Amino acid sequence: EILGMEKIGVRDNFFELGGDSIKAIRMVSRSREQGISVTVQDIMGLRTVEEIARSVRAAAVSGGEDEALPTQEEISGEVLLTPIQKQFFRTGYPHPEHFNQAMMIKSEAGLEPAAVSGALRVLVSHHDMLRAVYGGGTAQRILPVAESRLFDLRVFNLRESGVDPDLLESMNTSIQSDMDLESGPLVKAVLYQTGEGDHLLVAIPHLVVDGVSWRILSPAFETA
Repeated sequence: EILGMEKIGVRDNFFELGGDSIKAIRMVSRSREQGISVTVQDIMGLRTVEEIARSVRAAAVSGGEDEALPTQEEISGEVLLTPIQKQFFRTGYPHPEHFNQAMMIKSEAGLEPAAVSGALRVLVSHHDMLRAVYGGGTAQRILPVAESRLFDLRVFNLRESGVDPDLLESMNTSIQSDMDLESGPLVKAVLYQTGEGDHLLVAIPHLVVDGVSWRILSPAFETA
């Protein structure tokens, strides 16, 4: 699925099939969802399904599998700012809350607001950093699920009025500008229901996501 191929032999080379470090990270994430403990180093170093499987089996036999799997319990509390996060706040941008990354999902069949809301709830509850808040650019704290607003979802029914691209751009900009880094939520979503299918915008501050993050969050959202 990650390599985009229908058939892969157990002795085919990961790199020769188009594998890279980002795809290895995604493979680790998907494997953990299936209860399989594998590391990026395993995939990059062993390179074939056959050799990686031997490593996983060896870990299970030795009793190391449980130790290798990270805890899935809720995590909250203070987290040190990374060097690049510190630099971001030191720069003194006039609108740091608008330093976001966003993606737009389109569904020809339409998206049920309740299902979207439920999937976002699962996503933010599972990925703890999406519940982070920032105090004056000097502290980073992950809120417990019970204390966090988790996400903000707005729904606009445009099936009768039609879609005005300028209006959509204006609303998207307004919603992202309204991001509150100090109290959250950091996940902002807008569902546009139109006569030609539905569009879902999801915006998250670049403080907690990057290009690799989206490759993990997107399939997780679809699964949820």
